Amino acid sequence: MDVPPGNRELVDFMRQQIATHGPVTFKWFMQQALYHPKLGYYGAGRAQIGRRGDFYTSVSVGRIFGELIAKQFEEMWVRMNKPISFTILEEGANDAQFASDVLSWTQKFSPELHACLKYWIVEPNPKLQQEQQAMLSTWPRNKVRWSPSLDSFESGALCGVHFSNELLDAFPVHLVASAGGPWQEIFVDAAKQGFRYVYVPPSNSQLRAALDRLPVPALPPGVREYRTEINLAAPRWIEDAAKVLGQGYVLTVDYGYPRDAYYSPERTQGTLATYREHQRGDDPLVMVGECDLTAHVEFTSLAERAEAAGLRLAGFCDQHHFLVGLGEGELLAIERSAREMTPDLLHFIRSFKALMHPSTMGMAFKFICFEKNVRAGDKPLLGFNRCSDGRAVLGLPSLETTQEPYDPYAAM
Repeated sequence: MDVPPGNRELVDFMRQQIATHGPVTFKWFMQQALYHPKLGYYGAGRAQIGRRGDFYTSVSVGRIFGELIAKQFEEMWVRMNKPISFTILEEGANDAQFASDVLSWTQKFSPELHACLKYWIVEPNPKLQQEQQAMLSTWPRNKVRWSPSLDSFESGALCGVHFSNELLDAFPVHLVASAGGPWQEIFVDAAKQGFRYVYVPPSNSQLRAALDRLPVPALPPGVREYRTEINLAAPRWIEDAAKVLGQGYVLTVDYGYPRDAYYSPERTQGTLATYREHQRGDDPLVMVGECDLTAHVEFTSLAERAEAAGLRLAGFCDQHHFLVGLGEGELLAIERSAREMTPDLLHFIRSFKALMHPSTMGMAFKFICFEKNVRAGDKPLLGFNRCSDGRAVLGLPSLETTQEPYDPYAAM
């Protein structure tokens, strides 16, 4: 394997660790590849988004995404009886463009909300925090606040919304495989020049407990191995978010599947992928530190842990249907309008189509929302107004048949 010059220092660091301590978990390997503070893809600031970068996000389509989600934030605020202090806490804010779009929309279209709105950004990377501060420099200092982690906040400190967009897919995962027998964990070892996989028994009790809930896969004809990922960080993250939230909502956006679809027999190579210059790759052992490395989110386990931590599912659906619920009012207004189509309206329609298109973002991204200490409304939130029953899609027991709080992790 030829190691690209830009990766040499990171690869040498990883190989030295392996030489000293032996093969490493894939979770550790992914953590270093993405978040090593000086050499990782995100840690060193190599991540680039947009046309000249490695991938697109919904935010990079234009301000419409932030404006539509701001409309959802406004409805959440109203459902909470308009508290005089309402906070949006965002993790994974990247360059803070989304925050800027939300603050601008509320200032223009919801001044009552804007007057009581505060924006908190959780950002552990000092370089990104500087970029975010530059983006939001025009807003008053008491409007926006930064913290390095959720641990910075007291229990129940948040009255408002915890929001994240494409955060969980970048959490380091454990890689596992089965050849029709017991699950094995895949570690990373040094090869002649780069890296190779080795198979060992699962490395910790939490991983073993997670694998115990998965059936041993029946291999399709001609397939020798079933490989997939286990994300132990996402359930722990939702517990932390639930602890910080005193009243309000947790809304997160990412690509992924319910458990049955995530671990379907046909998905024999899992969801792990690399992205570089808008090209998808399937080998994370090459271009280490020079490309994005992601795994889809398994939403059922996330929802189970959320409800065990005191949250209640408020909705789950794909981006297509979520944005229909939020944007249909604007689209109907455009349709009824007899005026000439302006450049702003044309831009709105083009951007809306890009976010909605089933073959790109529309069906790939999912919205999942949880609520806490909020009275359930007679109708779903606007974004879930055109969606099917999220509990049924996720395979969760119905609320009518659940007498006690459902906690699948009680025995762990």
